[in-house]
Amino acid sequence: MTPRSFPPAAIETVREVGRVVERRYDVDGDGRADRAETLDPQSGGVRALAADADGDGTMERRVEVRYPRANTLSNASELKDGATGGEPVPQSSVPQAKPKRHLFIISDSIPPDIVADVQAQGRFAYFHRPTRIVSPFPVMTDPCLAEFFGVSPVPGVEAQYFDGQRLSDAPNLYLREGNAPWMKCVDYHLPISDHAFAYVYPDKWFKHGLGKLQEAFEASDQETFLVYMVGTSCTGSKRGRTGHVESLIQYDRLFQELMFRYEGRLDITLMSDHGHHCADYRRMSIVRNLQRAGYRPGATLNGPQDLVIPEWGLVSMIAIYAQTPAVAADAVNLGGVELAAFVDGDAVVVLSRDGEARISRDGERYRYEMLRGDPLQLDAIANALRAGGQLDPRGFGDADAWWNATKEHVFPDPLARLWRAFHGLFRNVPTVLLSLEDGFSAGSPGLDEFIDMAAVHGSLRAPSSEGVILSTLAQLPPIVRMAELREMLKARGAAIEPRGERFD
Repeated sequence: MTPRSFPPAAIETVREVGRVVERRYDVDGDGRADRAETLDPQSGGVRALAADADGDGTMERRVEVRYPRANTLSNASELKDGATGGEPVPQSSVPQAKPKRHLFIISDSIPPDIVADVQAQGRFAYFHRPTRIVSPFPVMTDPCLAEFFGVSPVPGVEAQYFDGQRLSDAPNLYLREGNAPWMKCVDYHLPISDHAFAYVYPDKWFKHGLGKLQEAFEASDQETFLVYMVGTSCTGSKRGRTGHVESLIQYDRLFQELMFRYEGRLDITLMSDHGHHCADYRRMSIVRNLQRAGYRPGATLNGPQDLVIPEWGLVSMIAIYAQTPAVAADAVNLGGVELAAFVDGDAVVVLSRDGEARISRDGERYRYEMLRGDPLQLDAIANALRAGGQLDPRGFGDADAWWNATKEHVFPDPLARLWRAFHGLFRNVPTVLLSLEDGFSAGSPGLDEFIDMAAVHGSLRAPSSEGVILSTLAQLPPIVRMAELREMLKARGAAIEPRGERFD
């Protein structure tokens, strides 16, 4: 199945003072324009839709729409037939109506910088500017979306995890959505059994997913319709930035089709669960490397040298289960590992090859103590907070103060995210978490045989950690925390209520 979409480009454009003010499209393929978008010459947003309703070559159906919208109440007028002179009906002269529908798409692994670049070239003209989302660490779909929907904790970092006795049956658990309580919150997603095909044949399956999305949305009468799309993870993993750009263009073409079909009475939100760092990647074998160092990776923990290391996806993080976190000091010295973290008493310890620090929490306040070096690169930031009176005599600062100081950091919001990784994000908490260097992935040796990864996620670094959201509904702040996003959307008229099962 393929979606009904607009052509990839306008058949002609009208310009004024160097700017495009109208784009005309040949949707039916007869060589002449039958749809048009009137653009605001300053913002580039869509101000009116026009259609040739009877095929006579004249666009007699027009409606003023105002995208992106300044608020949620001033939306679209009803389409009026035979507007004199082919001009838009003035918005003040017709009754205003709130859109009947809101299509909310969560699309896996879309990077915010690529969305911004595509919008700057004229795509997503119906949308406000994109907002970056800082997702939890480890940067994996299940914990990220569980935080968004408010159904944390999830059983494990991925579908394969250690429950204290044995490794989970990952294929069966994945098919049953056993690590994904958030999936009960969405109205449509591609069957889980098709995900493997989508990663092997991403282009074909992305188009199929778009077609099924469109079919499910148009068959529903729900005011808000939530969709999860795995396809952008597949196209990005296979072809990196190029795969993401092509997928975004296809999204935009579908959105244009839907805007005309619903005559402007529609809001659309496109969101990703996390980012995707596009680069050439090679898999490191953490199991083999730690075996050579004298550890015993396996399926049980009978002694201090035993480790259980799930290997499910191909990602830039590693979860290790052990009797003690002593392995962290050896693991962080392996090629490809940038950071190791574990719990020590009432603190989270972070190691790099030349550094060690402790993260402590007191209520909603955090402290960063550098014991050796500066593994999270926060020394200058901590000094600035201290000089500004935002750290108390013990070194604790409000979570919001740390957020504001580190949301643009190479490791965004690292104190809260590392703390949360060991306190409330998972039911079966790993003993040690590793964040890998750019260019390295870890996980399933079987998948590595089939897919040459061109993009991965999982690590604490910004390109992996930052997802994106853009909407026709309202402008969000430039950067937000995943756990706070749902309430922000609710305040702007998009009620996304949790419907999943909690595991705590």
